[in-house]
Amino acid sequence: MAASEDPKPRHPCQKVVKVGDEAFTLRLSDEMLQDIDGEGNPRLPDLSDLAGRLPSGVRARKRAVWRVLEARKEHERLCGMLVKNAEAMRAGRVRGEEGLRTLAAGGRAWICVDCAFDSLMTSGELRSLRDQIARSYSLVRDARGRAGVPFVVCGVSPLLVPTLCRLDFSRWTMRFTSLPWHKLRLRSRTPPGEASTAAAPADDGLVDPLDAPDVRDGLLDASGSPAVLDPTRGADALEQCIRAWSGAESAGGGDDDGRSSRHKRLRDAAAAAEGAVVRPPRGGPPVYLTPDVQETLPAGDDDPWPECGTVIGGIVDRSRHTGAASAAAEEGGAVPLRLPLERFVAGAKAATRVLTTTAVVEIAAGRQRGVPWLELLGQALPSRKGKTFALVAAPRAGAKAETGAEAEDEAEDETQAANEAEGETEAAAAKKPKVCDDAEATAE
Repeated sequence: MAASEDPKPRHPCQKVVKVGDEAFTLRLSDEMLQDIDGEGNPRLPDLSDLAGRLPSGVRARKRAVWRVLEARKEHERLCGMLVKNAEAMRAGRVRGEEGLRTLAAGGRAWICVDCAFDSLMTSGELRSLRDQIARSYSLVRDARGRAGVPFVVCGVSPLLVPTLCRLDFSRWTMRFTSLPWHKLRLRSRTPPGEASTAAAPADDGLVDPLDAPDVRDGLLDASGSPAVLDPTRGADALEQCIRAWSGAESAGGGDDDGRSSRHKRLRDAAAAAEGAVVRPPRGGPPVYLTPDVQETLPAGDDDPWPECGTVIGGIVDRSRHTGAASAAAEEGGAVPLRLPLERFVAGAKAATRVLTTTAVVEIAAGRQRGVPWLELLGQALPSRKGKTFALVAAPRAGAKAETGAEAEDEAEDETQAANEAEGETEAAAAKKPKVCDDAEATAE
């Protein structure tokens, strides 16, 4: 659209944003509208470097401009916040590190949230992931007399840092690192009830999460000035962001074929035979929890939680990218397993296995504390699951749990039998001669 044909806003929140010779009508957020210059116009970041790099398609170009504008404005707000709270953040980091080292010495394995899927998510989904991480931290820390569990968020990219900085997380006793999960040693330093057998861990090339660099330490330089990078600055970084955002939003644009294929995959998974129960070997690779596999964790209350560490996929994608977590587990060399929900949830289907990151973290932390499965699932399962599926007692040892496909087939058989019985009743009633009384005859 040429500059001479600039569109006119139809709403007070809409403003015309120019990129080279093009003009776009964008609906700005309240924060952008409140930051105005002397003439009363919104003070927006420079977008001149976007010219010639926008994707094809009018809607895709408009989305790309809005996303870059939002990211750069978020970076400006982040820098201002860092300057204002520099001293408090430094003091908070010292207290947080002391608490984390005390927590890690308790002998529990690490729970890790893999945030390497940020390029697959939209800005709203990134904010949802941020909120889930905050709730997860409240569940794993030492509170209400419960023993704390060491917690690490890995794979944090510059694209996710501004979103995370909305949280007041400088004092949190956990680790935020850019290292991938397969570079971290997630197993416990000292297994519960046992003495340490070595002064230092084996030289396996992995990094202890306590020694991993924390992204919060790189937000300020030595002088106290903001040192966080703008993920959209630089030609390569900008093009990478635009490609990632375009792919994430186009994948969630209402593709009926994509939803149908996903539903088919879920039905196929539910129809498959129940997977074998796998007990991860002690000292082996970590366990990557994903609903996309058939092998399950042991369902007994006396079965210990894996001491080699637990990885949970931090992805909020509205089920667009089914299989992304299991692929990451295979590439990193983890043991992909899923939670044994079919043993405790009546009529569980394949879709029931897809839980939020917060729910999976709560289950993993609860099992490390020794909370029974039934009690834990009653607390962790979202209400949308509880309204449809009722918890049942665990089957006896060696008994085969009823799979979701079997429960669904049984329900369909009962419905079909009821329909056939109803049809026979109606047929019998139709053959029976009709008897009318005088009032009905008069009405006719």
